[in-house]
Amino acid sequence: ATTEIYTLSLHDALPISYGLADRCYMSDTEDKAKAHRHIESSHAPIRDYVDMFLTPELETAVTECLFRLRHLKMQELALGQQSRRYAVGFREVGRLLQHKMISALLIAPDVEKTSGGALEEKVIGMKNMCEHANVPVIFALSRRQLGAAIRKNVTISVLAIQDTRGAEGAFAKMLAEAEQARALGAQ
Repeated sequence: ATTEIYTLSLHDALPISYGLADRCYMSDTEDKAKAHRHIESSHAPIRDYVDMFLTPELETAVTECLFRLRHLKMQELALGQQSRRYAVGFREVGRLLQHKMISALLIAPDVEKTSGGALEEKVIGMKNMCEHANVPVIFALSRRQLGAAIRKNVTISVLAIQDTRGAEGAFAKMLAEAEQARALGAQ
């Protein structure tokens, strides 16, 4: 039995939806063929724990990095390799944080409020752990957009980036944009 390996160019295999980070909506009063994209200047509700300005450049860079990491993860899985590109969810991310196994932490700026403040405390705790371990913390996109960026049809509050091998350029660009956004937020 022979095994054929098909390779696609990055452009063919990775349809990066830069529009994912756009703050826009489709008009619901028109049919799909005539629908217009309307730019929405506001973001999802931004919570108190966010310490950076959410710039369109940052959100585009985060989207690009996550699309690239997902593409690499799918390639590894297709080759039968184990892939540790990123992890989602409070429990999984918390475990990785304790073992110091992450390169960056993405937190949605719109994590829902809870009556006892349990989620807020988890977010602040994770943020503090990352700061002590010199792990970059980035606030970007919304819970829905974070899920869409890795092609999951669920909302994601926290996402830990583990392995950036093969996506170093996109990762570095995301960190640079986060640094600029943090400087804007400090003003």
